[in-house]
Amino acid sequence: AAQDYTVVRFTPDYRRFGMEETGLTPDTLAILHRRVFDLAATLKGVKISLNGQRITMDGLRDYAKRCTENGEEGGGVIYYDFPSERWEVAIGIRNRFDEEDGTSQDVVSFVNNCATTKGGKHVSHVWDRCLAILRPWVEKRIQRDVRPAQIKRRLFLFVNALIDNPTFDSQLKETLLTKPADFGSEYTVNARELIRWAERVKLDELIREDITETKRNTNSRRGASQLLFVNKLEDAALAGGKSSGECSLLLTEGDSAKALAVSGLQVIGRERFGVYPLRGKLKNVSDMDRRNALAVPEVASLMAILGLDPNADYNNPEARRRLRYGRVILLTDQDEDGSHIKGLVMNIFRCLWPSLLRSPFLTALETPLIKAQKGSTTVSFYSRREYEEWAERTDDMDRWKIKYYKGLGTSTAEEAREYFKDIESRLVHYVWKDGDDEELIEIAFDRNKSDERKRWIEGGSVRSGDNSTEETISSKRSLRYSNFVHGELRTFAIQDLKRSIPSVIDGLKPSQRKILHTCLKMGPNKQEKVAQLAARVAHSTSYHHGESSLVAAIINMAQDFVGACNIPLLRGIGQFGTRHAGGTDAASARYIYAALSPMARLLFPSADDSLLESVREEGVEAEPRWFCPILPLVLINGAEGIATGWSTTVRPRDPIRIVDTIRRRIENEKNQRSIELPYYSGFTGTIDRMDETRIWCEGRITVEETARGARRMEILQRLIIDELPVGMWTSNYKTKVLGPLVKEGGIRSIRESHTDENVRFELELSSEMTKKMEK
Repeated sequence: AAQDYTVVRFTPDYRRFGMEETGLTPDTLAILHRRVFDLAATLKGVKISLNGQRITMDGLRDYAKRCTENGEEGGGVIYYDFPSERWEVAIGIRNRFDEEDGTSQDVVSFVNNCATTKGGKHVSHVWDRCLAILRPWVEKRIQRDVRPAQIKRRLFLFVNALIDNPTFDSQLKETLLTKPADFGSEYTVNARELIRWAERVKLDELIREDITETKRNTNSRRGASQLLFVNKLEDAALAGGKSSGECSLLLTEGDSAKALAVSGLQVIGRERFGVYPLRGKLKNVSDMDRRNALAVPEVASLMAILGLDPNADYNNPEARRRLRYGRVILLTDQDEDGSHIKGLVMNIFRCLWPSLLRSPFLTALETPLIKAQKGSTTVSFYSRREYEEWAERTDDMDRWKIKYYKGLGTSTAEEAREYFKDIESRLVHYVWKDGDDEELIEIAFDRNKSDERKRWIEGGSVRSGDNSTEETISSKRSLRYSNFVHGELRTFAIQDLKRSIPSVIDGLKPSQRKILHTCLKMGPNKQEKVAQLAARVAHSTSYHHGESSLVAAIINMAQDFVGACNIPLLRGIGQFGTRHAGGTDAASARYIYAALSPMARLLFPSADDSLLESVREEGVEAEPRWFCPILPLVLINGAEGIATGWSTTVRPRDPIRIVDTIRRRIENEKNQRSIELPYYSGFTGTIDRMDETRIWCEGRITVEETARGARRMEILQRLIIDELPVGMWTSNYKTKVLGPLVKEGGIRSIRESHTDENVRFELELSSEMTKKMEK
């Protein structure tokens, strides 16, 4: 008899999706066809058909072969590796012109059969493993240094991975965010086969040709540099030609700022203005050697766009004339993070092209941070301090409507055109006077200058520069680099400290304080989805950063497994993570709920609410400047934070001992119990002090011996591990500690009997490992 099966047929509601009644458009059909082929490549053993025609595809190997049959030498020749059921990798040769025409991607990846179209941590993991083999091989063959990017742009990578509890950037699941330590496995590259494939496709010769071609293009006549293809670059029409010196490149903070700049180009035109978006925070290149710094993708892109030569001295007018642009205009958010990005750009030029800082080259377009409106009157402010000083002088603040421009994406197209209408009057030109400017940028970013960086943040002497305060847009059209460092960059460092280091008074960071304030106002019985609660917090307290960080903070404040909070301030309803993955196995914010913990109001009595000083954000009262708990939460739950110049780690302590100590101090008793050692609720291992600065933490192991063999002569050991050191999560322990022992044959079997709260491994050791342990 035929097997039972299910057929699902449906017709999309085309009108609902804004499509013609006739059906799917060609581009939508192409996407659906692509997805069917994706399924055929990743679902082994499943018969896939399209429009009645069976798709015959031998997994990822055949998929990769079809994608790389490009007519070039090496095309269609695939390195294929299937080391385990969790990893399948293929690599092919990429057409030389794919990157230039911008029509081809260089990675196709899947996680648990979902197409991760923007890659993610799994792709980076495989790239790192493969490049660690290919890069030294290529360098040895062509006798020169090679950047990873020079190899990657010649390769087409295919990855099909099975990841434990994957975390994505959105519901579209385009980017995997799970850290490699939480994959549940790791990709082990077959180095011998990878080298054999590289020899077969002559990868070294292809890369040598690319490097030679790039060098030839760089050294060719200037007119050839007029045509340039860099992803997301909107190039100025005259860039690279005779009028290059008159061209300006707008470096924007992300794609939304680029959209604002493109709106502005309608006013100033595209002939002399180009736009390129930076991808978030740039890398600090201070601690890199020159080769690695030049290999940073953003730096490599800037080299191509600006026509920079790593060996040129741009004090030489002839070298300066070879640049594709005459100046750079930084267009970042007007807040402290935008100032940090400006500083990182300055640091790149200080490290790699310092001669460009000594001549007028870097500028910044200032845009409003805050606007106050009353009727037809609008007042713009370009720094938080400027606004706060105005607010103190203004008596009728309640009549003003305050709008905070966290990002440039907040500005409308009309506002963008207003910014660009008289662009030269809004530019701040950075000026290099002497060695003080270089020294101050170095102090701000060099890892070896930590002591001087602390003195700089504190406002004390750093041996150089003018320790001036933050300047407003109206104060100067030119600004020394040293004054920028002392002003905007120091403001960023101070704000970074405030938001990253918890307060000693209530043990909370600003984001946690905003969350607690919102939940206290909601009351003890109100529960809300974490995603919605994050939105509520952001709205009611004027939170100026991404809601994703609020989501993470809410989840952390509700976690109660070993190594999390001793006293959670929030109550989690749903899966908020376990000690097995350190909380990273929490469910999505749209599925779980949070509410105020019953302990919260005991720690923060409502009688204190009216006594607390509130912070004003955007003209309204937000959360208290700090709460005043009846017990020191900074000791009970501990504190961690890394900021500019400083970091902190306070291990949690036993709440019962803390209460007892406080009572004894109130009564002025001499015999007070020690609270020196850390305490983690539910931990059953051992914590002890090694010396004045170090603490020893260990789990718990029980050893059992069993006899085997015909004469019961083979003695085997059975280990029961029912506690791990705090911070050693179960999945990491299995992967990093037990995994290698299994591969080496030291462990014959593993049985896991974990619960939500407890750990239990039962290991049977081999006779060889038993003998080693006896010795």
